[in-house]
Amino acid sequence: MAFKELVGHEHSFVDNVIHVNSSQGERLAGWVTKLRRELNTAAVCRRYAISDGTLERWLLSRARGFPQPSLRGRRRFWLESDLDAFDAAVAGSCVPAVV
Repeated sequence: MAFKELVGHEHSFVDNVIHVNSSQGERLAGWVTKLRRELNTAAVCRRYAISDGTLERWLLSRARGFPQPSLRGRRRFWLESDLDAFDAAVAGSCVPAVV
């Protein structure tokens, strides 16, 4: 579906910010790079194979460097990109054992 059909007219502010990807013939928003995926508490526990209690200890121990969640009401959410950065930092700080 063409952009004009979605917006209803040919020129708009949004039309100025959107560029054409000529290889695919699609219109993509120029400022969107990656979707921000959020994980709730249960998903984070599954990702690290830990219990709720362990997650609580990780959050209380700020020295560990585990990312703090954003709160919405009583629910907690972590950005997947923050968790990926934490994983990379932990993997980079591991020193192989000398045998």
